[in-house]
Amino acid sequence: MIASRLSLPLLLLSFTLASGCGPREPRESRDVAGARVEVNPPNSEAFVKKVNSVQPGTPKAAVVEALGEPDERRVGTVNATPEPGPTERLAELATPGTQYEQWVYKRGDSHYHVFFTRAPRGSRAGAEVLTVKSMPKDAVY
Repeated sequence: MIASRLSLPLLLLSFTLASGCGPREPRESRDVAGARVEVNPPNSEAFVKKVNSVQPGTPKAAVVEALGEPDERRVGTVNATPEPGPTERLAELATPGTQYEQWVYKRGDSHYHVFFTRAPRGSRAGAEVLTVKSMPKDAVY
């Protein structure tokens, strides 16, 4: 009888400790080689500093070295009248019709968009940063 009275509070305490206190943001995860890996890691101060160090003209290889591989890759063409969203102001930076590659890094409640265009002729870099933008992950565009 005493054992059953003690086991319920201990069970509740262990559940509370295991699950944490308070609401948490749901995280996506996936299986990689039998291990559970978080797809959307938290937004860290170190990552934000690294993103802020990426400037226009930075070669693609330097971005990979600083930020790692992106969570998503997209390709597109700069439009003269773009849709709202991360590509909205690209026409101010590149001629409409210019092809670009967009890398998306998902961290916490933010998505960081790194846009690349072809490097100028004579440059050793195959592609370089056009601009970097940050958007809330829940932004609708």
